[in-house]
Amino acid sequence: MRQDCIVVLDVGKTLAKLTLWSAGGQLVDRATRPNERKLSRLGYPCLDVEGIEAWMASTLTSFARQKPIRAIVPVAHGASGVILEPDGSWIAPLDYEAPLPDDLREQYVASRDPFAETGSPALPGGLNFGAQLHWLEAILPEAIQKGMIVNWPQFWAWRLSGVAATEVTSLGTHTDLWRPFEGRPSRLAERRGWARRFAPLRRASAESESFAEKLLEHPHYTRPQLFEGRQIPEVLVSGDHRRIEAWRREQSMKLTAERRPDLLSEADIGKAAGQKRRRASTRFRRACNSLLKKFVFSVVALAP
Repeated sequence: MRQDCIVVLDVGKTLAKLTLWSAGGQLVDRATRPNERKLSRLGYPCLDVEGIEAWMASTLTSFARQKPIRAIVPVAHGASGVILEPDGSWIAPLDYEAPLPDDLREQYVASRDPFAETGSPALPGGLNFGAQLHWLEAILPEAIQKGMIVNWPQFWAWRLSGVAATEVTSLGTHTDLWRPFEGRPSRLAERRGWARRFAPLRRASAESESFAEKLLEHPHYTRPQLFEGRQIPEVLVSGDHRRIEAWRREQSMKLTAERRPDLLSEADIGKAAGQKRRRASTRFRRACNSLLKKFVFSVVALAP
């Protein structure tokens, strides 16, 4: 019987790692690469995207010669993100260890939301992803306004699958960009217009491919909003993630009914199971939020 393997891509700050795992959980192969320090064409310190990607492609080719690969799971540090441009390229992501220029640091610190709202402490350099966006916007204001924002782990998911997504545990990692108690973008992200440019919200467990939910995939759109006479549906640029998810589900159901009606019964069973899991997840999240609120407010109360 064919035993497909799973690959884990782990992009750390110092090392990038690829591991090949059997279906039974045994390590089959492992490769690592030290990440290089780079300067972008505009002269700011940036992460080594091109070097990591070239190494990844070569290593995945080697792994695939050994064993069939069923899935690739990308993980990465949470301190960075990338601006995807409409033509499929991206703006070189800042190295979060680089200190912001003094004037930009002063501006950004004055604009941050309270810790009690975001759970994001003020951190040095670009460890708050919002600070990186502030710096990049000062360098490339027009490019930033047209781009789509993804966090560093989801950037690698996009490079592997072509699906751009936002995921809340990455978006809420000391970024200054997310309100975990309310489940929506921070006031800072909304004021600066960054929230409108977040990639669509997806669950961390979601597979970035068709048939993950036994349905044909919904249509995909890229920037600009009007291209060759075709307009992106208003809902997709609304910033309302619940409406976006509902639209995608509706489109998937419509396409499946037209082209593969035989899949609908399987999808209904999967949907019912998914709803049960989501209800349990919601109860757990509310309990965690309640505990976190008590902790945050206790810290704020004790602060001098």
